[in-house]
Amino acid sequence: MKLESPRRWLVPVFFIACIVLGGSAQGIWLNMALQLAALGLLAWALLSRRSDELTSASRQLLILLALTAVVIALQLIPLPTEVWTALPGREPVATGYRALGYSLPNLPLSLTPYETVSTILVLLPALAVLVGILRIRQRESWLAAALLLATVAAVLLGALQVAGGGPTRSPWYLYPLSNNRAVGFFANSNHMGSMLLVSIPFAMAVFASFASRAGKRSPRGGLIAIGGAALAVIATGVALNRSLAAAGLAIPVLLFSTLLLPATLNIRRLALVTGTLALVGSVIVLSGSPIAADAAAGNIASIESRAGIWESTVELIRQTFPFGSGLGSFDSVYPLTEAPAQVRQTYVNHAHNDYLQIVLELGIAGIFLLLLFLIWWVVQVVAVWRSPLSTHYARAATIATAAVLAHSIVDYPLRTAAMSAIFAMCLGLMSQPRRERQSGDDPQARPTKHVTLG
Repeated sequence: MKLESPRRWLVPVFFIACIVLGGSAQGIWLNMALQLAALGLLAWALLSRRSDELTSASRQLLILLALTAVVIALQLIPLPTEVWTALPGREPVATGYRALGYSLPNLPLSLTPYETVSTILVLLPALAVLVGILRIRQRESWLAAALLLATVAAVLLGALQVAGGGPTRSPWYLYPLSNNRAVGFFANSNHMGSMLLVSIPFAMAVFASFASRAGKRSPRGGLIAIGGAALAVIATGVALNRSLAAAGLAIPVLLFSTLLLPATLNIRRLALVTGTLALVGSVIVLSGSPIAADAAAGNIASIESRAGIWESTVELIRQTFPFGSGLGSFDSVYPLTEAPAQVRQTYVNHAHNDYLQIVLELGIAGIFLLLLFLIWWVVQVVAVWRSPLSTHYARAATIATAAVLAHSIVDYPLRTAAMSAIFAMCLGLMSQPRRERQSGDDPQARPTKHVTLG
């Protein structure tokens, strides 16, 4: 085995481990193992010789990560009593100390500093995947294959879960508190649905990549059968999963994924228009849909609608702005908006809108970071689709990230190590340098034009 062989397989193997082991916060020891392994992978990636120079997109993404780290670090610095008590939203904390007869200590910006540190640890696996891809050029086909293999395995596991009679009867559920649906390696059906969504464009990318290599002289019937089988497995997973978000967003994601097919099919403009309309319609419908309460299955449940949770979150933002309540503090501060007479055994621990939750927890700095990221993302999407040297996998990554960003409007898909690692993988593919045609690493299938002079 060659000395540099880990550069080829280490990140994909860790990526699969994130999907299989990081599907729920209930897996405390599994997540801890992933976080420790992530520290090792980060050290290896940072100390290894780079495969090539970082692209400008990669450098911008790393700068954005550094800014995020600075914002989080500032939230953990203890402040004098006279400073933190003067900040918006801190009066209930000060009142609590006085009611207990304690003197007011020096406290940081974060109302829940221990949860802030815990959230940082949760982000380590995704950070390791991203830095591993940015520092060491990976085989895009390997990463796509890892995602699709994990997805197929998750669908098969989900079928066994449903056939076994649900979480209380089936031994195939990985976590004791799970939705009574096909959740695969997850506990929440929406998280499983998110993985199914991002798998659609990568299944199409694998088919398009191999079809472009086959050329006109080779039969494509087998390739079409393979691509169709992969999409059929994903469709089966969506049906068994029964996530309203996955079902609603699957149609626009599939329409956008057809953009990866050869341009000669002449369906791109129609797919772009209909996909956009379907995406907007799906988000609108999901925004007004109720959040199912499933306390018996241990799902995060609420007596409120999404609109009710968002309204309460906006009120908390108003109370704590511009400094926020602290990363990871949502489930601790949300009860401040609830009437004691309405409190039930179930409770709200996410805003069901990651954008609102980030603004609540990070304040004006969260708005700034979100805007920077979305600007970076839009610029990269345009750059990837305009470049004739972009690969099918890089383009699939833009569709997959768009699906996650849309899903984040009505849910919290990135709150597990599994989905955050998948999202990080997609960002890494979008940031990698464009492949040259002679590299043979899945170039976009476009004929080379020759010009003869004289």
